[in-house]
Amino acid sequence: MALCSTHQPVPHLSESRRSSANQTKRFNLRRLLLFPALFLLITCYSSSSATGQICVTPDEVKTLVARVASPTNNTVFDKKLHDELIALLHKDNELVQKYLERKENKKEINHREEVDAFRVKTQERLCEILKERGWPSSRLVGSDGVAAAFAIFKNAPSYKMQVALWPVIVAAVEKNEIGKS
Repeated sequence: MALCSTHQPVPHLSESRRSSANQTKRFNLRRLLLFPALFLLITCYSSSSATGQICVTPDEVKTLVARVASPTNNTVFDKKLHDELIALLHKDNELVQKYLERKENKKEINHREEVDAFRVKTQERLCEILKERGWPSSRLVGSDGVAAAFAIFKNAPSYKMQVALWPVIVAAVEKNEIGKS
């Protein structure tokens, strides 16, 4: 009597379980293909006109990260820049509030275009500030100025700019210039 001579079939999944497993694999494959397609769609949509603007090169991003990480002992408070950042954020909030009120009252639906146009201009100004002064530090513009700069960054219409500047934001968070909340 040979111990290995009996050939028993290897247990397989039942047909219904196999079919279910194949459906799950197809669903996961569809999901994997859907996300890159959505990313391309969003990227192409957001790259029109000034909203697709990337105002810094990869080398400039590296320089900005290094500036954020470096000690800021010789930085002097710039009241004019502080006040400008606060005013830009205040104006943005004001325009959004007007838009929401008008939308609620079903008046002037085109007001959204005014908000978008202002955010493009604000994004361009933030880019100028970044090139001239680097990421605004709390020593340069105060903590409320840094918060205003970050809010302007978050509201910027260019997704590509936000992605490009993400290492700068991470460096600022690590240095406690931007709150983690």
